[in-house]
Amino acid sequence: YANAGDLVTYLICYNNEANTQAVTNVTITDPLPPGLIFEPDENLLVRYDEDTRTCTWSVPSLVGGGSGCVDLIVRVAGDIPTGTVITNSVLIDSDETDEATIDASPITAVVPQPVSPLSLSKAAVAGVDANDPTGIVYANAGDLVTYRISYGSETNTQTVTNVTIVDFLPSELIFEPGLNPSARYDERSLTCTWSFQSLAAGRTGYVDLVVRLARDTRAGTEITNSVRIDSDQTEPTDVDARPITVVSSQTVSPLSVSKAAIAGVDANDPTGTVYAKPGDLVTYEICYGNEANTQAVTNVTIVDSLPPQLIFEPTGSQSARYDEQNRTCTWSLPSLDPGRTGCVELVVRVAGDVAGGTEITNLVTIDSDETAPTAISAVIITADEPLRLTKRIKSGAFEDPNVRGRLLVNPGTDLTYEICLANPSATRTVTQISIIDDLPWPVTFVSATGDPNQTYYDFRSHTYTRFYASLAPDANNCWDLVVHVPQDIAPSTLISNTATVSARETRTVTTTVDVNTPDEPVEPLGDPVGCYLLLKPTKLYRDLRKQPTDLMAVLHLPEGCGKQMIVNQPLILTPGAIPAQHWRIFGTTSAGAVIAFFDPQALLAATTVNGYLTVTVTGQLTDGRSFEGHQDIQIFRSSEE
Repeated sequence: YANAGDLVTYLICYNNEANTQAVTNVTITDPLPPGLIFEPDENLLVRYDEDTRTCTWSVPSLVGGGSGCVDLIVRVAGDIPTGTVITNSVLIDSDETDEATIDASPITAVVPQPVSPLSLSKAAVAGVDANDPTGIVYANAGDLVTYRISYGSETNTQTVTNVTIVDFLPSELIFEPGLNPSARYDERSLTCTWSFQSLAAGRTGYVDLVVRLARDTRAGTEITNSVRIDSDQTEPTDVDARPITVVSSQTVSPLSVSKAAIAGVDANDPTGTVYAKPGDLVTYEICYGNEANTQAVTNVTIVDSLPPQLIFEPTGSQSARYDEQNRTCTWSLPSLDPGRTGCVELVVRVAGDVAGGTEITNLVTIDSDETAPTAISAVIITADEPLRLTKRIKSGAFEDPNVRGRLLVNPGTDLTYEICLANPSATRTVTQISIIDDLPWPVTFVSATGDPNQTYYDFRSHTYTRFYASLAPDANNCWDLVVHVPQDIAPSTLISNTATVSARETRTVTTTVDVNTPDEPVEPLGDPVGCYLLLKPTKLYRDLRKQPTDLMAVLHLPEGCGKQMIVNQPLILTPGAIPAQHWRIFGTTSAGAVIAFFDPQALLAATTVNGYLTVTVTGQLTDGRSFEGHQDIQIFRSSEE
């Protein structure tokens, strides 16, 4: 059954499990019957033909055994007679197969149940004094006031759609755009609006509205603020918050204050999280100002309240007065002229026993005789040693015979990536781990080790995600990811595949593997000969003015590859395709070896990765094959890490 006017989602799944070969130009067609209305905003991946009322999806190819699913979202017509049975068919076809048709289970339309009005309440929860025994709520002119607007559909048994909450601001309340990220404000009508596509039966929620009382509001003024909630299925509901009575006018704006960690942290994580290691020194910069006023303020105090995880460092550069009992750092200024600004620094140490993934919030407050206090906080997350994420092409690719170190893949080939995750810590378990592999659009997903039902592949985003509840100290895990390179892919296409790992206790780590399609199909010479590689040094630092002169690489070839088989030319180091500056061939006639020296600065310039990096060194044999070795090194942003 379905209500007239309701949205209905069909899940259309397809597969090529009966065949061992790929099929091409797969089309899925859904002709909508009368009574179902296509919803364009809900269906982003489908082509809809209004004349024929058909929805079409196209899949360039589907490998043998492959499968997938698509969603179709439609609305039951609002005027459909009760009892109408709606049958929806779908067809699938390809160049190599006959057309197949199937019907979804019929839907019987019913009249929607009566819908009760949505609940709504509103109260000032911050910036006011609501403790007066008479029930009057007081606030000062110029102060920020936070209203909490609560709503719900507790008395209904069906979902309501297109829910809107509209707050009507009186002239004494000023909208603060930077403090209301979820509200849409209309300056002409002085309204704040929140919109929700739907609200399920029984669900509740709330939104906060932050406004400022106009500074020129007279003492004794009573301010009433109204709010309304509405939806497609319900009548509007209106409520008023308890009136606010203004106590006094305020002519001086609060002082500005900002706070950020500027040293001893890693602020380059793509998620925006700021990380610090237990035991490290962290420097905060606290900046303040009197930009909004035309008069000086006096007896300015800046107070930083240290949380338990931060330890004050009494260094010579510290200008703060530290109170051990209250764990506060205080700076005092006799006065601050209008328009004047300044900054102070605070150096603290992260306690060594803080667990990775701990959120450390550090609050600072500025105050003066003439202004209301202003507070702001800075948040850092403690991070254990980053997880080690490596990725390589295990099969399906080969070295370009014309460009050393460059990998090629022929069209119509399966590529197998090996993705390995390791916890380098010998003592700490890492939790809440996710690896997201962003598959490039030219390729199609085939399979992944340990996931026979393709549970973790997302058809819409073309990503594969694997989750780990935890990874023990020194533990590691490897798995294969197989993709298919289409036969009709353009020559010289770069296929760049990126994997990212994130965890609760460590910063995000990303690795990328590149492979190209040739200008024309190339017959591979065979897999490279694997070698034992030794690199020195294995740690590089980006901030050192004087880097090590050389990065030494020693490659030992296996038995059967004597020194006479090694081509006397520079070895190549990747990433960066960096040629050796000088080299020497040695070893025996049954097992050769090469020692080569590379410029470490060239390697640092070729990658932006900090953390573990897999380095590959390749050479050429006289029979046309290549040989290669792999080793991980660590790159640090700072020599202090």
